[in-house]
Amino acid sequence: MPSSKRDEQKFNHNKGKVMDNNNVAKGEAFYLNNNQRKSADNHPDFVGKLIITQDQLRALITIHEKAREDNREPVLQVDVSGWKGKSKNDGSPYLFCKHEIYTGPRKDPSQRQAPKPAASDDDWL
Repeated sequence: MPSSKRDEQKFNHNKGKVMDNNNVAKGEAFYLNNNQRKSADNHPDFVGKLIITQDQLRALITIHEKAREDNREPVLQVDVSGWKGKSKNDGSPYLFCKHEIYTGPRKDPSQRQAPKPAASDDDWL
């Protein structure tokens, strides 16, 4: 059993069951791997599965209900982060990803900075 509040947050985060005090519901990590079934140019290059936990579903419902109470259109946002990698077995590229849902106040989207352009499309992995 956790002995401190911080230990409790780590304990609960690792189980994916309880939102921490930063209004963040964290999800399970997942991979985007090469699409082995790609047979046409318009098919996705990478595929994977993002699983929403019960905690994250509750967070999305909370966001929805709060927006409705404020007479706003709800924005249900899942934040995703990814790290590039290559398979040790065959060298194929993949993305290791994590996701979370933040239920606190968000910054105005119009004040966000534009992302920096990548070196080239072919060089992203």
